Amino acid sequence: MLLVSAASAAESSRPIVRIARIQSAPGVEEARPTVTLGICIGSVYRITEVNLVDRGSLSKPLLIGRSFLRGRLVVDLSRHYLLEPACKRKAVP
Repeated sequence: MLLVSAASAAESSRPIVRIARIQSAPGVEEARPTVTLGICIGSVYRITEVNLVDRGSLSKPLLIGRSFLRGRLVVDLSRHYLLEPACKRKAVP
């Protein structure tokens, strides 16, 4: 998973589109509200579903998974924060 810098975090109000059932790291199933959000990485802009969870105690505010990246971006785990947003659209639809 690609980790996004806290410096790029922003507050936004979005309608809930569904409740996702997520298995958390300790193996507990959780129900999390899900919203759609436009995300820009480099010149790649996609609207995707994001499940909401309090990540305040964690080091990264957002995790981006394989389905968002597949066929569009390659991750090199030895390098960090290489792409600045360069999308022609705003990051939030």
